[in-house]
Amino acid sequence: MPVAEDSPLSSRSNVRIRGTREGLVIILPEDVPALDLVQNLQDDIDRSGNFFHQGELIIDFGKRPPDLEEISAFDAVLRERGIRLKTVTAGTVQHRDTLQRWGFRQPRPRLGDPRHFPTSE
Repeated sequence: MPVAEDSPLSSRSNVRIRGTREGLVIILPEDVPALDLVQNLQDDIDRSGNFFHQGELIIDFGKRPPDLEEISAFDAVLRERGIRLKTVTAGTVQHRDTLQRWGFRQPRPRLGDPRHFPTSE
């Protein structure tokens, strides 16, 4: 199922996906409960057929504080569907530093990318 860049996977989903040089990135909104996001991700992948099968995804917490339990829940959904979690990143330096301490490799910054070169954190 082709997905438009930076658009919802489905009209009912809070999960967004974006194609980047590092691969497909699932972007999580900060104001949606984790259980809803996990369910949205599961439903969207299940509706996509084999589009993601044997693929790998990056999860981007954006401004949402990273949480190991949430990461484990997302990883379980992906693994059950034959998808590998490539890494987890976030939109703030503080959150990326936390993720890096937890062992998640951070994508390389791109010149001019405001998510990687924030002006006001």
